[in-house]
Amino acid sequence: MKNIVLMIVLILLCCCENKNEEIRQNIEQLKSQPISLSLDKMRLYYKAVNNDRVEKDLKLIVYIDSTMCSSCYLKSIDRWYYLLDSLYAKSDNFEPIFIMSPKKTEVNAIKYKLDFLKFDYPIYLDSMGIFDGNNPHMPKESMYHTFLLDKRNYVLFVGNPLNNTKISEKILSILDETK
Repeated sequence: MKNIVLMIVLILLCCCENKNEEIRQNIEQLKSQPISLSLDKMRLYYKAVNNDRVEKDLKLIVYIDSTMCSSCYLKSIDRWYYLLDSLYAKSDNFEPIFIMSPKKTEVNAIKYKLDFLKFDYPIYLDSMGIFDGNNPHMPKESMYHTFLLDKRNYVLFVGNPLNNTKISEKILSILDETK
């Protein structure tokens, strides 16, 4: 019986190590090349008073791909307000950019919802899959689809700050360093 328990523990440890190594490799792959944004090829939905887009040194990219429920994501997008306000309190030298690439069957419904959405940050609708196509080095799993870019569009940090306060704290510290 002890041998079976020991074997199960060893298998679990090996699985965890393999998963951690896979995550590390995926992050290294994502950091290996700059991210091509091609925002000029996407439709911008932006309700802020000042629509002049000023290039910032840091960009927080939130990519919602076609594997996610885009309309579901829009229902919870207001969760970003508090976080983005706290990030802006640290530095105004960053820009949040939301890129949505919905399923073809969802495009019209998403366009309609975006027209009426009251959200003060830029949301780009990528109905042609340009972002994904221009970034083949980006892992397909959504856990890698929120990241901070430097001014040359290289990935500095990967992780969704809404899901983990340590990620939020790390992004805040990076913003502090770049003041």
